[in-house]
Amino acid sequence: MNRKGWCPSLFAPMQSGDGWLTRVQPRRGRLSAADAISLADAAGRHGNGIIELTNRGNLQIRGLSPASAELFARDIIAAGARTGSDQAGHNLLVSPLAGADRAVHPQTTEIADALEAALAGAGDLDPLPDKFLIAVDGGGAACLHDIRADIAVRAQAGQWAIWIDGEPLGAACAGGSVAEAVLGLARAFAAKAGGARRMRDLVRSAGSHPVFQAAGLLADLPQSRGAAPELIGFTPLDGDRGGFGLGIPFGHMNAASLRRLAALSERFGDAILRLMPWRSVVIAGVAIGDAAALGAAASGFIADPADPRRHIIACTGQPRCPAATVDTHADAALLAAIHLSGRVHVSGCAKGCAHPGPAPVTLVGERGTYVLIRNGGPGDKPDHDGLTMAQAVHILAAAR
Repeated sequence: MNRKGWCPSLFAPMQSGDGWLTRVQPRRGRLSAADAISLADAAGRHGNGIIELTNRGNLQIRGLSPASAELFARDIIAAGARTGSDQAGHNLLVSPLAGADRAVHPQTTEIADALEAALAGAGDLDPLPDKFLIAVDGGGAACLHDIRADIAVRAQAGQWAIWIDGEPLGAACAGGSVAEAVLGLARAFAAKAGGARRMRDLVRSAGSHPVFQAAGLLADLPQSRGAAPELIGFTPLDGDRGGFGLGIPFGHMNAASLRRLAALSERFGDAILRLMPWRSVVIAGVAIGDAAALGAAASGFIADPADPRRHIIACTGQPRCPAATVDTHADAALLAAIHLSGRVHVSGCAKGCAHPGPAPVTLVGERGTYVLIRNGGPGDKPDHDGLTMAQAVHILAAAR
């Protein structure tokens, strides 16, 4: 159960520090209020009630046993929740606001449908690594420009283009040909990967040209990146209605919190939770006149863009992860109190699962203390080591 790169799923739970955990992948990042309530009830009945929202918009249910994980899966299936766990094991991330945000390219859903069907029928792609991600980015308020996908399909300047991770140039592609082109790129990766686990590893070792060439594509299109979306608080989406984004502090909530989100979506929006790949949830269909009332009713969630917890990334930490030696959530709350600017990453160990890349401030747990790294990632040379969190807070507060 410790295979590198392996991810848990509804049918393949994984052992962790607080029992077993399983992962639910809501189809297209959407969870109806009714499904959310069913999931929350099952999480409390069969696990410890802790639910995590991952940085791919999936839900992790914690505190299960091998037997109760089977019962959890049975209850989710019986409730008819659409989880996407039947999609041949492929990870497909689609603009979560497609259909709610009029700025999202109108072909987004059509392309996602075609790609989902193509992947489901591509049995030869089953050997793709578990973390191999394909993204369909239709733009709009929730553009996926900062999401690192192995294959990214993006609407750009009124047309569609395809990029592979590690290559700055993309290939223009007609909407009706996207599914075939993506399958071609995925098959090229599978044929050429060797020991590479992700597309960027293959591009680094063999270059991108053979991959594009095998799929019949020419990569000559520069990528235009927009700003990373805020999506906390109210965002206009369609006339006088919009989406209200609620951050999940450190991606961690309980079953009661998920029920509250479902109730808020029914009271103020369209009764659908859109799970964002930034550990937040957007409720769409909210009238602008109801935005203040929704924010006031959302205590415990991040409803204010100025909330300092928005900028802090924390992994699950001790005692939930056996690799961690520090309580990342409690320590992240201490960091939030000093209102640091810029992204802060608190990692329970050197693996850096929650954010493997660099950040202005990275704190890594090591034998119950922290190393502090400025402008780097978990594996970079530390500026300080052997720090308690109180010492780290003092150093960072003094440098503001």
